[in-house]
Amino acid sequence: MDAVEQCKGALLGLAVGNVLGLAWEGKSKREVAAQEPLAIPRQERRRLPDDDTAMTLVLARHLAAHPRGIQPEALLAEYAEWLRTNGKGAGGLTRAVLRLALSGHPGAARLIWLERGGRKGMVMGNGSVMRCAPLAVRYRADLDRAIDQAQIDASLTHWDERCRQASAAGVILLAGHLNGQADAVARAAALLEERGADPEVLEALKGADVGPDFPERFKLDGHGAGSALVALRAMRWASSHAPDFAESLMRLLRAGGDTDTNGAVAGAVLGARFPDGMPEEWLACVRDRDELAALGEKLSAIEA
Repeated sequence: MDAVEQCKGALLGLAVGNVLGLAWEGKSKREVAAQEPLAIPRQERRRLPDDDTAMTLVLARHLAAHPRGIQPEALLAEYAEWLRTNGKGAGGLTRAVLRLALSGHPGAARLIWLERGGRKGMVMGNGSVMRCAPLAVRYRADLDRAIDQAQIDASLTHWDERCRQASAAGVILLAGHLNGQADAVARAAALLEERGADPEVLEALKGADVGPDFPERFKLDGHGAGSALVALRAMRWASSHAPDFAESLMRLLRAGGDTDTNGAVAGAVLGARFPDGMPEEWLACVRDRDELAALGEKLSAIEA
């Protein structure tokens, strides 16, 4: 399989999953079933991109402009500028952090995390996991650096250690597929365990609750649907149990919940695994299709 096409597929798959999931975002499995079949959202081609794709683009552009690594202050300013000029779909946590950053307040992510109860407040939004694909493309040849860069990026908006580790797990899981590793989940888990990862993150990455029937059995539309740990489970299922792009993505979306982000993170993995499996009518809904493909190719060419 062509590695460059896989890298492009990861970014395009993320955008496709995000766009398709918008139609059922926040709905229960029962509500989704009542609305089928899915109307192909061609209108999104004319709209500003949703937060999953938009923040992925911000990060990918930043990595392309700074090949030596993330410049935290600059990247945070770029995220904040996106909120000011677009902000479509931004989650409550991300919005609060970036608004504070726009005011020039230092340490915005940590302050908002503390204000919302810290670890006891369960502030584990999926907003950093959703944008992790460009990091996997850029750092697929250096997984230790991938982990560090993923945690730097996540800390800009999602201070909770579990969010940072979930982002790192998503990056190295996706990088495993870009590297042609059949045991991507096991390798990701081993790297995280070496670093003393939080038990909740390890459970999401390798626990028994993610099996072949995960979309049907796991309550994706319940409390905590927007958790980073749910998003990581969606990535793991796409990594281990999905046999194709299109029907696998639809199975996950039919489960309801935070469908736009679950679609994005699973779509990134599926796009890396099946870069030729994305239906053209779905790709046609992605406004920034050409730029995403170009960034995937450019990031894949940067030496570790």
